[in-house]
Amino acid sequence: GLAARNRSDEDVTALASLIEEMESSRSVGDVAATVEADLAFHRRILLASNNPFLPVVMSPLELALHESRTVPASQPDVQERAQGYHRMILDAIRMQDEEAAKDAMRAHMTQTRLDLIANTVE
Repeated sequence: GLAARNRSDEDVTALASLIEEMESSRSVGDVAATVEADLAFHRRILLASNNPFLPVVMSPLELALHESRTVPASQPDVQERAQGYHRMILDAIRMQDEEAAKDAMRAHMTQTRLDLIANTVE
């Protein structure tokens, strides 16, 4: 929500570019690059929020986030779902729709949790 409220045009451009980067790396099967672009997308959202505490709080969690994304990122269906949510988040941020941004991020986090559970059980 804060990112939608406080974002700059540069933030929107960077987020769109990171989605393209995820698509490009995914299309050639580069899981590591896909994960890096995914994490950079979420970092950019934190920066766009203009809340100086959010990036600081999230920084120590980045290693765990990186490790937890590697297996799901190697599965095309999981990545396709995630990209759909990334696009919804970007659209809401672009339109500066705080509620839609919050809803899209919640939905993305819920689906990510379900994908992680599904991939841990297998």
